[in-house]
Amino acid sequence: MALSTLLERFVDKAPLCVVAGRVDWRRVQKAKQGPKKPSASKQRHVSTARLLQETQSG
Repeated sequence: MALSTLLERFVDKAPLCVVAGRVDWRRVQKAKQGPKKPSASKQRHVSTARLLQETQSG
């Protein structure tokens, strides 16, 4: 039974807390989020001048 049908049926006769108690919330609930992805490891900055110096000397 759809949520709107339930509300239409009970809204005139019962207070909101009674209507909410009769709703099957498993059908209305949001989906659970999955686990977060691991963060990417940060690389340290290496200067171009240092790389050129190491390749020329080594």
